[in-house]
Amino acid sequence: MEPIPIDDISTLIEWNLENSSTKNGEVRFLFRGVSKSEHKLIPKICRTKKETSSAIDPSLRLKLLQDYLKIHLPAYGYDLHNYDEKHKLWKELFIAQHYGAATNLLDFTRNPLVGAFFACYKDEDFDSKIYAIRIQEQDWREDEFDAENLNYNIASFDLLSSKNRKRFQGWSPYELPRTLFVVPPLIDKRIQAQIGIFCCFSQPNALIPLNEQAEFNGKEIHETGFIQEFHIKKESKEKIKKELNKLGVNHMSLFPDMSGFGEFVTWKLLNNEAE
Repeated sequence: MEPIPIDDISTLIEWNLENSSTKNGEVRFLFRGVSKSEHKLIPKICRTKKETSSAIDPSLRLKLLQDYLKIHLPAYGYDLHNYDEKHKLWKELFIAQHYGAATNLLDFTRNPLVGAFFACYKDEDFDSKIYAIRIQEQDWREDEFDAENLNYNIASFDLLSSKNRKRFQGWSPYELPRTLFVVPPLIDKRIQAQIGIFCCFSQPNALIPLNEQAEFNGKEIHETGFIQEFHIKKESKEKIKKELNKLGVNHMSLFPDMSGFGEFVTWKLLNNEAE
């Protein structure tokens, strides 16, 4: 699938409206904006510095991460010992991701405008990308969770970790058999404001960019796992940020705290964007 060039936000909006419904019903997408088009869809825990040529062992890094969270999070007030073990591991991971730790999660959003914002909000001297990925959610009406069902690629973390369903003992985020999108708890206002969803990479696939993994590669638009790329030239990023601001998508709306307010005011002042 060829990348679609974007010069203004209307291109993305029109594409989403056009492709969000079919004869068979509604189609849903998740979006991720990357501020540099060279950035690959792999989790931070598997990235290397350019000057480093040593091989990565995802299993070792994930084991170290799990140990760090278990030992150190309680000291910061996150005492989760009353939770079921697998439920606890998911919550620890979400907290770590939220505060910028290297994990096997990637941030996505249900809102295409949020994806566009993160593609444009920094690295002004670089082209950027937006990824749109078609999702199929687990059928919540089923009495039994089918862990091997390939007809979905997103589920709630509490469903994934549950041991209350027949023949299924639940998964921790470190033992998924395949890469899945996971709906997190709303532990912070930012997750809620950004309509955040996490992509949890399975250990076998941790080094493989999401768009190169088998279940997310070579799909048609009506199939689960379809990925569309949008390319934004660096010259268009400021224009798109201004368009997004007119639609109510900016630092202040997506980071509903004083840091978001500070970044928003700085951007407005430096760009002569008086109200």
